[in-house]
Amino acid sequence: MRNEKVRIQSSNCLHRLVCCASLIALTLCFSTNLWAEKNKANKDAIKRGDMVMGSVVDINEKPMTEIKVLEYSPEKRVTTYTTTDANGDFAFKVYDPRDSLRVKIKGYETVTVPLDKKFYSITLVPAPVIDDDED
Repeated sequence: MRNEKVRIQSSNCLHRLVCCASLIALTLCFSTNLWAEKNKANKDAIKRGDMVMGSVVDINEKPMTEIKVLEYSPEKRVTTYTTTDANGDFAFKVYDPRDSLRVKIKGYETVTVPLDKKFYSITLVPAPVIDDDED
């Protein structure tokens, strides 16, 4: 009878040990994944001098040519800009990664997005027409 109690207690201790080891391993694995994702995000962050590029099209996916693409500061100043080419493509070097990318053209809604990636696909949507002649 004493041997059975010792065996049962040993079995319970072994079970607890395996559970604790599994929990520790799972925690380490999860922590490592979070650390790797954080480092990847920091590595991919936009920095001053990085090249960003993209394309500007209308809602019919037709390239928009000669459209100014602005690097726009939080102080509402244009830091730098470029113009789209015949294919609607643009590229420029980032002056300040805290700025945003802005496309503003008459007849279309303004698009403003953060400078947080290296490639942008921007679709311009016609601005709603306001009819002043309503009776």
